[in-house]
Amino acid sequence: FLSLIPLIIFMTFCGIPSTWSFWPILLFFPTVVLLFIFTYGMALVLSALMVFFRDMQFLWGVISLVWMYVTPVFYSIDSINNEAIKAIIKCNPLYHYVNVTRLIFIEGQCPNASSMGYCILFAFLLLIIGSLVFNKNEDKFVIYV
Repeated sequence: FLSLIPLIIFMTFCGIPSTWSFWPILLFFPTVVLLFIFTYGMALVLSALMVFFRDMQFLWGVISLVWMYVTPVFYSIDSINNEAIKAIIKCNPLYHYVNVTRLIFIEGQCPNASSMGYCILFAFLLLIIGSLVFNKNEDKFVIYV
């Protein structure tokens, strides 16, 4: 939520028009909750991996940097002409969260059901995977730490 302050300043400074409406803004809060669930699931997986693979902390820095560049944050997916690359980018879970946020704040539209569905799917899928990985390896943490 604190990152909304620089977003608003950036949009004002750059002259990016926004059609702020009540209902799209209201849908931003469930999106943030879904992003939190996604992040929590990722944290469960990474914390379990970190216990067994100490180099994961260094690898994650590289992976997250590449992941940021693959996620269309500063560019629109419409600017890409190759359909195969668009399909690969749409497999990125963070693309859907960024797309929903872009729809809400920049275009002033309510996200469609498929966009929200992908956010829900990825959030709970990663939460389930993270819980399974963490709970399965929880007994071994004491041995490796």
